[in-house]
Amino acid sequence: MGQNDAVTVALITGINGQDGYFLSRILISEGYKVIGIGTRNNPSHYLDPRIQYECCDIRDVDKIVNICIKYGVFEVYNLAGVSSVAESFRNPELTKAVNFDSPSRMLTSFYTNPKLAENIRFFQASSSEMYGVSNLEPQDEDTPLAPVSPYGRWKAEMHQFCHDYAQRGFFVSSAIMYNHESFLRPTTFITRKVSRTVSEIALNLAEKLILGNLHAERDWGFAGDFAQAIRLIMKQDLPESFVVATGKTNSVLELVKIAFREVGFEGREEEFIEVNDDLLRPNEINRLVGNSMRLRKNLGWNPTLNFESIVRSMVQFDLSELKNSASNQD
Repeated sequence: MGQNDAVTVALITGINGQDGYFLSRILISEGYKVIGIGTRNNPSHYLDPRIQYECCDIRDVDKIVNICIKYGVFEVYNLAGVSSVAESFRNPELTKAVNFDSPSRMLTSFYTNPKLAENIRFFQASSSEMYGVSNLEPQDEDTPLAPVSPYGRWKAEMHQFCHDYAQRGFFVSSAIMYNHESFLRPTTFITRKVSRTVSEIALNLAEKLILGNLHAERDWGFAGDFAQAIRLIMKQDLPESFVVATGKTNSVLELVKIAFREVGFEGREEEFIEVNDDLLRPNEINRLVGNSMRLRKNLGWNPTLNFESIVRSMVQFDLSELKNSASNQD
């Protein structure tokens, strides 16, 4: 059941994002057939061509269910969603629709549709933003949720919805994921904004790096390591929720210093930084750090890249991409 010619089929929503990229590589290496859902007409050029791509908005739950029936999907990884906290304040209705209404309907459909396998497995990407301004540190799986943004609120609602289904005997697992980065992060995220703009400054393509709160601290890991954690979680015999985090924090200012050092501008960051209060979040969370001990002890997970290595690799990617773009225009 859930097999297609002895090949296990997995569906990934949000396939065009960094998590979809890294997770799909793992699944394909394990012999899976991967169905990818995204809103673009065509998949990201970074994706493996063996992925069966379906253009579909996550709000079209009926279409997603039909796709699962068509391909005999056995595992569903829900990575789609409004992923920006700032965007969730600008568009709370869309955030609710994409981050809660659609995935909760999807999950209900999977377990009530007679044409789908009863043992279909579901993964939900939850977020550390669910903890809000927590007085407990580091946060673990039992830390109370107290979100302070529309993004955090609807991630928390979906996380609880998944927990309820797991309690009823369905295989529904989740990962409470802290910030995780790679060269595929959009430039709307602080890490990629910094790596990209610092690279542009080094190549005389930009003059200023405009930021908000330089002192905010986050638990930053590598997206590839987090994809490995997702896979480990879904290989278990029983569904469970795990925190995925490095347990270490770095500030935005530290991020900036590493990036400037990588381009040979060490100690010169103040020449280029411009602070804009308009970029400060409502209900700013100044610090989040996770305790992933359950994941490490029970599943043997450990991060492979530290924060400095992640930032340096992102800067090197952006430098290379910008140079290639310039040479192609010549």
